[in-house]
Amino acid sequence: IIPDQRGPILLNYTLDLNTGLATLLFDTPLTPNSFVGRNLAFLNSTLQVSLTLSNRTNASVNQSVLYVSLQSDQLDVVKTLVAKSFYLQLFYNTVVDVFGIPVQTQNI
Repeated sequence: IIPDQRGPILLNYTLDLNTGLATLLFDTPLTPNSFVGRNLAFLNSTLQVSLTLSNRTNASVNQSVLYVSLQSDQLDVVKTLVAKSFYLQLFYNTVVDVFGIPVQTQNI
C-alpha cells in the first residue's frame, strides 16, 4: 500500500449569489475545521478587483465538500467580480485532507 502524498484537488465549485454560499467539491475527504479563510480569494482576470476572505469567515466540511458562507459585504464584492471574468484561487493550506496533507495552490 502506498500512502497518500497528494493534497486535495478542487474539482468544482458553485456560488449562490442570493445566499452567499460557496460550495467547493474536492477529490478527497477534508479534515473538519481545517479551513483557513485568508488562503481563499476571488479574483477577476485583470486583478483590478479581488476579495481575500478572512479567518473569521464561516465554513463547514462534509466529507469532500467545503461550504463557505460569505458575509454581505463580501458577497457585494463578489457580485462585482461576477460582472467581469473571475476565478477562485486557493493558496497552499486552505484546507487539509483527512491524511493531514494540505491543498496546493490552485486556480479554478
